[in-house]
Amino acid sequence: FTDFKSSDHPHSYTMTHYLYGVWGSAGNDVFAVGESGTILRYNGTSWSPMTSGVTDYLLSIWGSSATDVFAVGYHGLPYEGTILHYNGTNWSTMKTVTGNPLSGVWGSSASDVFAVGWYGSILHYDGTSWTPMTSGTGEGLDDVWGSSGTDVFAVGSNGTILHYDGSIWTPMSSGVTVILYSIWGSSGNDVFAVGVGGTILHYDGTSWSAMNSGTTEWLRDVWGSSGSDVFAVGGGGLILHYDGIPSPTTTTTAVSSSTTTTSPSTFTIAGTIMGDISANVPVELLGDDNQIVHTDNMGHYEFPNLNAGGFYIILPQLAGYNFDPPEHEIPNLMNDELNMDFMSFKADPCVAEVIYGEDSGEVELLRSLRDNVLSKTEEGKKLIRLYYEWSPVVVEVMEEDGAFRNEVKTIVESIVVTME
Repeated sequence: FTDFKSSDHPHSYTMTHYLYGVWGSAGNDVFAVGESGTILRYNGTSWSPMTSGVTDYLLSIWGSSATDVFAVGYHGLPYEGTILHYNGTNWSTMKTVTGNPLSGVWGSSASDVFAVGWYGSILHYDGTSWTPMTSGTGEGLDDVWGSSGTDVFAVGSNGTILHYDGSIWTPMSSGVTVILYSIWGSSGNDVFAVGVGGTILHYDGTSWSAMNSGTTEWLRDVWGSSGSDVFAVGGGGLILHYDGIPSPTTTTTAVSSSTTTTSPSTFTIAGTIMGDISANVPVELLGDDNQIVHTDNMGHYEFPNLNAGGFYIILPQLAGYNFDPPEHEIPNLMNDELNMDFMSFKADPCVAEVIYGEDSGEVELLRSLRDNVLSKTEEGKKLIRLYYEWSPVVVEVMEEDGAFRNEVKTIVESIVVTME
C-alpha cells in the first residue's frame, strides 16, 4: 500500500509545523490545520498557505461547504479555546464562550455545529452564536462525530464516550480507560472509536465492544467510505483497514507500516528546575492527563506512565517566582521526554505584597485563598495565572499613580475583610 507517502509525495507541502487536522469539500478543495495558526489549502494540484490571523494551535477542522469552514484549537497562557471561521474569502475569529481549549469540531449543517475540548467542554453553534452545553463530565474530549444532529458522539480521556440525542448528553459504557482520540461511523449503528494501545471499539446501535486491532500502537484517527471500508492510522506510520467481516482472531489488517517494532504505550515526562529556587516547586501537568507533583530537593520532577500520543503541557507555578520558559508543550508524546527543564527567577512583588508587605498576615490570608480555594477549580487556576501575569503591570502603575494605588488597595482590602 503506497498511496500515503511523506516528503516525496507530489501533494506534499514543505514546512516545519505539525499538522493536526484535515477536511475537504471535494478532492480538489482540502484544508489542513496545525500549530502556530497554520492553515493550508489544496486546490487539486498544490498546497498553499492561508492567512489565519492567529498563532494558536489549531487541532481540528470541519465545514458544511467550501465557504463555511470551522477550525478549533487553543492559545495559551491562560489556555483558552479558539474558533476560526472561513466564509469563502477570509478567516475570522469567533467568540468561544468558554475558556477551555478545544480539540474537535463536527456538524450536521451550517447551523448545527458541535465543538469539544478540555474538561468536558462542549459548545454548539446554531448559525448565529456559540453556546455551552452540559456534558456531565470533566474528562477531556478529543473528537466529535454524528450521523445527524440528534445522534452525536464525543470521545476522550479515560475511555469517555458521550452521546447526544438532540436534548441531552449522556455517558456510554466503553469498557476501556485509555484515551480515545477519534470517532467516525457509517451510520448511527455502525460507529468506530480508536485510541491508545491499539484500541478499536465498535458500536452496533446497542453497545460498544472491543475489536482486535492486532497492534499496541496508539491509533490517532479513523475514517471510512462505508462500514466495510474503514481505515485507522497511528504510530510508526501504521495504517489499518477493516473490510466489514468480523473474525475471531483479527478484524483489521495492517496495510502499511514504516516499522516492524512495537512502540511502548506509555512514556515519561521529566525535568529539573534550577535557579533561584528548585526544591518543592509545584509542577502541573495539563492536557490529556491532569496532575500536580512537587520537585525533590535537587529540583527534579517526573510524570511517569503517560499515554503515548497524548498532548501535554508542563507548567511550574510558585508565588513570587517566574520560570523560563513559562511552560513546555508536547503536542504528541512519542518518546520519553526527560529534559523538560526550567530556570527559576525571583519575581517582583505582586499587588498584595506591595500593599501589605511580603510576610504580612493579609498576604498569608490571600495565599490561603489561592492555595485552598482557587487552585481547586479550573476557573480559579486561570484567575491565579491572570493575577500573576498582570501583577507587574499593575504594580508599576500603582507606583506612579497614588489614586490608582488607593483604588486597588480598596478592592484588595474588601476581599481580605470578606475572608476574615
